[in-house]
Amino acid sequence: MTSSELPRRDWIKKLALSIGAVAVAPTALWADTVEKARRNNQKFLYQNSVFDEFTPPKFPDLSTVKARLVWNENPHGPSKKAAEAFQEAVWDGNHYSWSTLNDLVEKIAVFEGVDLIQ
Repeated sequence: MTSSELPRRDWIKKLALSIGAVAVAPTALWADTVEKARRNNQKFLYQNSVFDEFTPPKFPDLSTVKARLVWNENPHGPSKKAAEAFQEAVWDGNHYSWSTLNDLVEKIAVFEGVDLIQ
C-alpha cells in the first residue's frame, strides 16, 4: 500500500462523517431562514405561490413562564374520545391530510362566523 492510498476503515469513517455533516446542514439552513423571516416580520418563511410555511414564533425564556402550553403538555394524557379518534384515523396515516384539513378549516370558519378565505 502506498502512502497516497486510504485504508478502507479510514475511508468508511470519513464517509460516515461526511454523511453526518450533510444531514446536519439542512437544520442550519432552516435556522438561518427562520431568523431572516423573523427579522423581516414575514408571515411565511417562503414567499411563493407553491409552498406556504408559517414563520414559527420565537419562544420566550422558559425560566420566566409558568406553563409551556405550546409544548402541548398535559399531565392527564389524552381523553378516551381522543384516543378512539386517533385509532380510527391511524389507518389513513399513509395519506396526506389535505381534505381533512380543509374540512377542519371550513368547520372553524362556520363556527367563528368568518369568510372561509381571509
